Amino acid sequence: MYKILLLLLLTCSFAGMSKSVDPTKPFYSKGVGKNATKHISKYALQSIIANGQQKHVVINGKLMALGDRIGPYTLTVITQQYAVLTSAEKELKMSIFSSIVTN
Repeated sequence: MYKILLLLLLTCSFAGMSKSVDPTKPFYSKGVGKNATKHISKYALQSIIANGQQKHVVINGKLMALGDRIGPYTLTVITQQYAVLTSAEKELKMSIFSSIVTN
């Protein structure tokens, strides 16, 4: 009887743990529910690669160098902390996690 009660208690406690946030879920993924992430911009800076004079960034999964275009924007600045996309209308200064707001 004691073993059955202990097994039932452990089963119920593991069922409650399965509702917690997935620690392997990427920050930039679209989710559903109260722990979902919201994108402020449709462009997400995912990586900055600086190797001496050569600097590249990954924006929305696309490897880019200075002067490359994405949508109406041109990549104009790459530093170790941020990148800047410029269009005729506005300038977007992006850092790795700037496009993410979590609840």
